[in-house]
Amino acid sequence: EVAVRHSGINLTDGRVRGGREYNYTAGVNWYLNPNTRIALNYTYADIHHDLYNDDLHILGTRFIVEF
Repeated sequence: EVAVRHSGINLTDGRVRGGREYNYTAGVNWYLNPNTRIALNYTYADIHHDLYNDDLHILGTRFIVEF
């Protein structure tokens, strides 16, 4: 299974300067059987804030077992 996601948040409102962030995620899921799954995700995060303005590259994996 292949998955793609885009999300964003803006935390700036009036005098609160929380910044904003946009995430782009691509992932694959491998179902070993109906109760077991292995997931691999790559996320690119674009962060804009007064104190920090940079990009993050995140690689995450999960091993899920459902009972």
